[in-house]
Amino acid sequence: MKEIFSVKSGRRLPGTAGLVILLGFAIRLYSFVFIPLINPDGTFYIQQARALHYGLWDSLTACFHYLSVYPVLIAASCKIFGDWIVSARIVSLFFGTLSLIPMYHLLRRFFDETASALNLLIFALLPCLVYVSQDVMRDPVYWFFSLTGLYFFILGTEGKNNLAIFLGSVSFIMGMWARIEAAMFIFVSIFHLIVTRHEYGKQRLFFFILPILILFSLAVCYISVFRSDMINMLEPRILTMPSDVVSGYRMMRDNLRHLSDQNLEGFSPYFFPVVRNLLWLLALGALSVEIAETLFYVFALIMIAGIMTVRHRIREDSRLIYFSMLSVSALCLLYCQIIYNWVMTDRFALLFIFPAFVFIGYGLEKMTAFTQKQLKCSPLISHAIVCFLILALLAPKTLRANYLKDKLVFREIGEFVSQREGNEKEILVAGFFKSVRLIHFYANLKYPGAPCFDADAVLRTDGKGQPLFIRENHPNYFLSDEKNGGRAAAEQILSGMTFFKIKEWQTPVLGHLTLYKIFKE
Repeated sequence: MKEIFSVKSGRRLPGTAGLVILLGFAIRLYSFVFIPLINPDGTFYIQQARALHYGLWDSLTACFHYLSVYPVLIAASCKIFGDWIVSARIVSLFFGTLSLIPMYHLLRRFFDETASALNLLIFALLPCLVYVSQDVMRDPVYWFFSLTGLYFFILGTEGKNNLAIFLGSVSFIMGMWARIEAAMFIFVSIFHLIVTRHEYGKQRLFFFILPILILFSLAVCYISVFRSDMINMLEPRILTMPSDVVSGYRMMRDNLRHLSDQNLEGFSPYFFPVVRNLLWLLALGALSVEIAETLFYVFALIMIAGIMTVRHRIREDSRLIYFSMLSVSALCLLYCQIIYNWVMTDRFALLFIFPAFVFIGYGLEKMTAFTQKQLKCSPLISHAIVCFLILALLAPKTLRANYLKDKLVFREIGEFVSQREGNEKEILVAGFFKSVRLIHFYANLKYPGAPCFDADAVLRTDGKGQPLFIRENHPNYFLSDEKNGGRAAAEQILSGMTFFKIKEWQTPVLGHLTLYKIFKE
């Protein structure tokens, strides 16, 4: 226990690092205040939190099949703040800021206080980390526990510290509960402990696996006693991922072959065959570009410089071997993700960036030494110059309120419907565009329940299934938009029903929006 909380372990937080963490919190709080919108996926987590709050167990996985720790934290936070959206965002803000602490202590295992603080400054100001830390997303919880697990694992492998190994495993499990991708840290850590020869290797492996065995035993007992289908509340995708990736790749190649056979106008007859054969390279390019953009290109180059700097030391340092294994595993996992559904965002790329951040540290260290040598200045001046460059690159982007103001109208419409109808029953809203889900969310936000938005309420513009859905589900409101036919399309769908126009809004993207009240026959 003393080894974990000693000064030697790097847990002491000096003033410089404290200022960086305070700056990181201030910028996240700024985004929290000035970005009023939430991610559409956030409605799923709030719905699950409401189901927990009201004890509606059947509704717990009605909208989203996987129950993470995030809705549990939202439900607990709501008991303090009393507002679902504020509570969810505060959880993200808290864990997003708290993630800076384990990252700093992790960096201290490799660098001195000043170098660690400079690296932490990059981490604190990365726009992706800032924006997600104010949104209704489970990622900040996953960040904190994953980084905490990395710190404890590295601390435990530096000596005979079985408690740190145990706590690292527990942290990884919590991170995996937040996002299933964190399971990678567990698998790679076990593999690393097995292949690394050390006199305490067997003890470390036992204490790392122990929490997993305990959790597995408790789950088996729970399922046996309560006959609960608990597996459906967890993320089953990890079991089917390999076959899904292969089938997704084959499907994409088949679709490209069909497009090639159609001789589409405007495309060379050689275009689709070439794309079909280079599909694997396109996925690699998409992954590389996403990582580079997330790191602002400059820090991606610094990371490459850091890898080149320590490439000869990796074999001698088991910690660097571990981070290299994690980085390569993350790249493979993210590559499979692209092949699977061709979706890649900056927050997904963080799975690679977290373990690779130590290499950014080595690159930044080399950059500082180069600055000192070229300018013939003191270490203090060179660190100050690098600090200024980091702030100049990242601060303007993070201080920009990055959201589409056009989407504010969805919240306005939902709140208007809520005030008009009251909160005694669920209000169903239908329309032609996907953001109807947000309107439904805001319209039912104060309803004492956990209503789940029906995806069929987003009606198809080709007319299939529209009258049937309207007749069977009896939506309370219908919202037409100019982009998808406007009022003429809405009145054609609602023909034969009693309805009247309530209010109109004007938006740049969807054009003229018209809200109709529908009366049951």
